[in-house]
Amino acid sequence: MIDLASVPGNLMKRLLFALLLPCVALRAAPPQWIWSDAGDPAPKNRFTYFRKVVDLPQVPTDATLLVAADSNAWVWINGQVVRRKMTRYHENRITAEVIDAGPHLRPGRNTVVVLHHNWGDIVTFQRNANKHAGLWVSAAWIQSDASWRCLTAPEFLAHEKRILGVNPRHPRIRYPVVLDARKRVAGDIHSAGFDDANWKTAVVVTDGPWPAAPARVETPPQREYAVEPMAVVASGSIDAVQPLSEDPLSIAKGIRTAKYHPDGAAKTDILTGRAGETKYITFDFYRPVHGYPFLELEDATPGTVFDFGYGELAYSQYSGQMHVSADGWLNTGGVVGSGYADRYIATGGAQGIDVPRRAHGTVDDDPRTLPGRWIGQDQACRYRQVAVPGRLAGQLLVRRRAHRPDS
Repeated sequence: MIDLASVPGNLMKRLLFALLLPCVALRAAPPQWIWSDAGDPAPKNRFTYFRKVVDLPQVPTDATLLVAADSNAWVWINGQVVRRKMTRYHENRITAEVIDAGPHLRPGRNTVVVLHHNWGDIVTFQRNANKHAGLWVSAAWIQSDASWRCLTAPEFLAHEKRILGVNPRHPRIRYPVVLDARKRVAGDIHSAGFDDANWKTAVVVTDGPWPAAPARVETPPQREYAVEPMAVVASGSIDAVQPLSEDPLSIAKGIRTAKYHPDGAAKTDILTGRAGETKYITFDFYRPVHGYPFLELEDATPGTVFDFGYGELAYSQYSGQMHVSADGWLNTGGVVGSGYADRYIATGGAQGIDVPRRAHGTVDDDPRTLPGRWIGQDQACRYRQVAVPGRLAGQLLVRRRAHRPDS
């Protein structure tokens, strides 16, 4: 025991400095805004993974996690999705999502994965243009800095085919998603033992347009719950008018221009067919819903293509036009613009199709899949169609539990 009263003044100062130094060293550095590529600060329609492993001696008493993203992001903790949407309107007023990470943490190594989606320089009445992409993470147990690893998500087709509104001068924050599951990162990126040595090191952004420490978002997170389609409008076979194309905007056009042949009066959830055929099924949810489309497959042939089309209304009182017909035809461009469709290309075996974005129709509830987020369309969907163009073999069971919207 040291009698401080007997210690000379100069020695006292050195002693106190030595005693305080360990406390200062343990204090966490402030979080920094980070991005993946200093040479490309605001790419259009780019999906990027960010990853960090932290070793915790115990689950912290205050496990609150704050996350802000420009433009948008999904967040997983140890493989469990904890947020599917970021609130982003104007960059200089960006706010942070508040996440209770405690239930998902454990003593030992913990993995945080973020799938970031950057929109690019899209301006709408709600949002200003994206000057710089960025991610900010803050907690007592983790902070964003240059130690994070990052990788451009290889399963998402890189393209800039943005959807325009009915008035072409009105852009939508919406790119058709083409997700090829065969190109996903090999291994489990949510596992602490995953080797990300080939990933890049995150770049610290020192001159970004955001607050250095974003305020907490003032509203609670959107709720999510499963919503099943209420009815099958029709199902059967399609004669494609145009060939299967890699152009993202062709997906919706292919659905809209095809010739539909429903399978009689029976409205079944089961589609059967042979290789080379295109099968379809059109659902009705009976009301507008917001969410993420998903489809669970017990098995699939690699390369099987699934197209998702979305519609909001059966009948337009403004124009008198029908947007859905009894044979299952769906007008994918009848409300706010053309191009409202997405594509999933299957890998082999059991898998979950999760179309990454805010969909006019449905939502995924399988945290094992690796989706992005389609936020920006604050427009609901009532109808959804799934078409399987070609390479279909055997039987496809389409389950009606196909939607968990945010509300």
